[in-house]
Amino acid sequence: FTMLVLNVVKFINSSRMISETPEIFNAVLLIGAVSTLFIGIFAYFQQDLRRALAYIFCLQVGFSLISIGLNSEEGKLLLAASTLSRSVTWLLASVSLAAILRYDQSTKLGTIEPRRTPFAYFAFLISVISLVGYPLLASLPIKLEVLEQLALYSRNYVLMVVIGVAGFFLFATKLLFQIFRKLDGTWDVLEPHLERVVLGLATASLVIFGIFPAQ
Repeated sequence: FTMLVLNVVKFINSSRMISETPEIFNAVLLIGAVSTLFIGIFAYFQQDLRRALAYIFCLQVGFSLISIGLNSEEGKLLLAASTLSRSVTWLLASVSLAAILRYDQSTKLGTIEPRRTPFAYFAFLISVISLVGYPLLASLPIKLEVLEQLALYSRNYVLMVVIGVAGFFLFATKLLFQIFRKLDGTWDVLEPHLERVVLGLATASLVIFGIFPAQ
């Protein structure tokens, strides 16, 4: 996905007709803002972690479209700067969900069993709140810059994006409550030590990217 976005930007830069047509970028900006709004709303009502992972991917697409639609050097820099943290976030969410699915038959919020795979559930939760832009995590500096640049175009677009992100934040809050509610009782951790280390390092990297964002 990251390479696809970068290739699209490269194509836009090489096409004089597209780069000199502001209506195209305005349309891309609108699509990005509207899609972010509805993706966040749908994520709030989501009860399945597998579908939530798909919404995580879609939210990344929405922010990438917004960065492209800004049609500015700042937008291109923001898109490039978010590449590494976005890739790590997506990888952590995918790997942690795969680990959960190895031991749990159901990924519904009401039936999850975090006592068997606590590291995977914690990593998935961190990837979601990082994507939302939680303080000290990877996506916050980039999202603040995107919103600042977007505010120069339309405050309505900013409002749509904020509502969409809030939907994801509320989903992450529901997931957090479900995880801690199910942690009572005897733990039967099934995750191998190597998997715990990998998930822990990936989670720590999101914190590092948040504290020391790419300039």
